[in-house]
Amino acid sequence: MEKFDLCNDLKEEIESYTSMLNIANTSIENDIRNITKRLLFLKTVVSRSSKDHYPKFLIYDLLSLMHALKQNSKRNVYNLYRSAIENFVRFALELDDVDGTGVRKIFDLFKEKFSISPETIEIINFIEGEYSGCCDFVHSNQRAGLSIAAHYQDILSNDDMNDQTIKQITKRIVTFLQKITLLLIYVSPDFVDGSFYRSKQKLKYLIGEGNYRVLRENVS
Repeated sequence: MEKFDLCNDLKEEIESYTSMLNIANTSIENDIRNITKRLLFLKTVVSRSSKDHYPKFLIYDLLSLMHALKQNSKRNVYNLYRSAIENFVRFALELDDVDGTGVRKIFDLFKEKFSISPETIEIINFIEGEYSGCCDFVHSNQRAGLSIAAHYQDILSNDDMNDQTIKQITKRIVTFLQKITLLLIYVSPDFVDGSFYRSKQKLKYLIGEGNYRVLRENVS
């Protein structure tokens, strides 16, 4: 008797979202699917948060970031990526919806709260480095290597988001989502596990077998 696939609805949703994105670069299809899996994972996890604003905006930023891959502004992509990083940090810290703590302070709190092992320290350093890299684009630092348009027509013909750039950024997003998945597993394993109380097969499918093994090693 063929085993019933409990993840079939997830697979259909992933294929539907991938199709809606309709990114012509076929070399990143697997990365898009992996990103979509982690988006579905995060949507389930953040839905259990006692807070509302920052968890929802984390998902909104990530969805907007994927949409921005179809547009022609690298600066816009990194602005959304930076916002997603910041909102993840605020979500992880469980900051109140109206909290206005500055970015420098929240990263200090982030490091103070979650630097509990060599693994989490490495992830935190990665996240902070990614945020800093995004700021180069947002604040027009020369290190970003952005092209500078002098006329509106130059903006319309801008090729900043060519196939190679899209591929590089997509890989970067995949890595970021893997890092924050692991961080959540290390610092809040019971919360993650409880988010999929009756859906362990789905959880395993969304985060992958390797991450699922780490989770099982860390739950109470």
